[in-house]
Amino acid sequence: MSFLVYLIFLLAVVEAGRNNLHQNSKINIAESKLEVTIKLPANITVPGVITFGDSIVDSGNNNNLRTLLKCNHAPYGQDFPGKIPTGRFTDGRVPSDIVAERLGIAKTIPAYLDPNLKDEDLLKGINFASGGSGYDPLTAKIVQVVSLEQQLKYFVEYKGKLKEILGEEKANFMVKNSLYLVVASSNDLAHTSMPRSLTHNRTIYPEYLADLASKFIRELYGLGARRIGVFSAVPVGCVPAGRTIHGKFKRTCSDKLNQMALQFNTKLSPLLEGLRKELPETKIAFIDVYDTLNDMIVNPKNYVLNLLILITVILAVSLHVDALSPHYYDQTCPQADHIVTNAVKKAMSNDKTVPAALLRMHFHDCFVRGCDGSVLLDSKGKNKAEKDGPPNISLHAFYVIDNAKKALEEQCPGVVSCADIVSLAARDAVALSGGPTWEVPKGRKDGRISKAVETRQLPAPTFNISQLRQSFGQRGLSMHDLVVLSGGHTLGFAHCSSFQNRIHKFNTQKEVDPTLNPSFAASLRGVCPAHNKVKNAGAVMDGSTTSFDNVYYKMLMQGKSLFSSDQALLTSPSTKKLVAKYASSNEEYERAFVTSMIKMSSILGNGNEVRLNCRKVR
Repeated sequence: MSFLVYLIFLLAVVEAGRNNLHQNSKINIAESKLEVTIKLPANITVPGVITFGDSIVDSGNNNNLRTLLKCNHAPYGQDFPGKIPTGRFTDGRVPSDIVAERLGIAKTIPAYLDPNLKDEDLLKGINFASGGSGYDPLTAKIVQVVSLEQQLKYFVEYKGKLKEILGEEKANFMVKNSLYLVVASSNDLAHTSMPRSLTHNRTIYPEYLADLASKFIRELYGLGARRIGVFSAVPVGCVPAGRTIHGKFKRTCSDKLNQMALQFNTKLSPLLEGLRKELPETKIAFIDVYDTLNDMIVNPKNYVLNLLILITVILAVSLHVDALSPHYYDQTCPQADHIVTNAVKKAMSNDKTVPAALLRMHFHDCFVRGCDGSVLLDSKGKNKAEKDGPPNISLHAFYVIDNAKKALEEQCPGVVSCADIVSLAARDAVALSGGPTWEVPKGRKDGRISKAVETRQLPAPTFNISQLRQSFGQRGLSMHDLVVLSGGHTLGFAHCSSFQNRIHKFNTQKEVDPTLNPSFAASLRGVCPAHNKVKNAGAVMDGSTTSFDNVYYKMLMQGKSLFSSDQALLTSPSTKKLVAKYASSNEEYERAFVTSMIKMSSILGNGNEVRLNCRKVR
């Protein structure tokens, strides 16, 4: 069956990424020794991992079903402890097992239909997933496995068993605080789309499927789930079966299937965002693995990001959001937002470059050590701080943060962190430049460590799309986030050194990057000659450099971008499509920007204090 081949392929790709990372670093990332862990905020508890879906996460539920889709036999289980074939569609453990271990819960999560299941096995979570299943009820029916609807019914049974074992209060705590993983859609898109084609064509079916997925998450919420990680569709057109059936003699990927997967993801992401806003107390993370897997397929030699690391980081970000709240200072410093806004307004009245500086400062803070205000610390003695690292030499407007902190200390001393001030100031920089505003989740703590050498982690203006994907993916950010956050370049100015590689000696054949608009390139060469000696020479990032809008995307489409990393967004079909989308709609861009900014500003930091002076630790 092709979905079995697909899963073998998926895990082989993950293993390939794991091996490649091992070859290029000193990190031991063998599955049982993977060093990336989910570090939870102090006030967050995750008692269990509860899983729904298909063969990617099935831990043995198909073993006793009347179906051909079983893996409780050799050669499966070769890497499982004891070399036992457990019914998992893999040589070892499934992703939900790994996540449970990273959370410190258990090395494996049992299948609900295991006849040998004991009461104590239920106390660390449970797995309802069934290989061959999907959001579409027809998918499970065709191959006689457990549908997602039936998986929800089993979940209701499970809740009843928890109450018998733990009592109602503890059982409710476990249901509410456990992490839920939902992994489906591959079988729907690869197989059920054909029998559904009479009523649902290739355009309609992915949208129909996304609606079913949203409905499932809503029902799961109604049964008590609050922390839910929903996996995206993968490039199903690139699985071995897809290549064999649709790829002809060259066995190329099926663009038709991949486009369906992308359309599903595009529809599902905003649906989940809508549920997150609508349903009280819910934390829904859209775990977008499409671009990561696709890049591993296209560029396996260049890929060093392990898929399990990506999943772990995304979950860490989503759990950290639990610790943040727009109402964090409502009782202790209710004027916090207003005080920061006033400081930004005053600075902007004297210096039009302040908004770009504050937005860039926030980005650079979060991409090194997480959002912990470490970019604000001054160098001291032999320690060279982040702000003095090469990529940060041109960072400025730190005085705005200092002024806001001084005013906050007068109003509510020792309460508001410097990391939160940076996040609030970035929001105000956008809003006061004509862009959108949003409620900033607050509650970050300040870090004590700042090292210039770590600024090497920042994505460089010369990065290609693979390097950008890896940089953002390591921080739990998707390719969609990459395109959206790059739009922040609508504010600001770039020095010649950031784009000289495109206008002088581009390569051995071309003096200038041929993707640049010729007249635009000529103007840049006039401002930045080959042997430029003007210290602050450079160019604005777009034609409306003091206004937050979508002009950046329009110029990018016209060949008028500055950085190689900007142009790189047009080298991938999925990111190019997003660039075109936001070039045509400023309203859609602003909505997406708010979502990605909140996500980026929630990257977990290691801070544990509130500095009294943002430039130094006590």
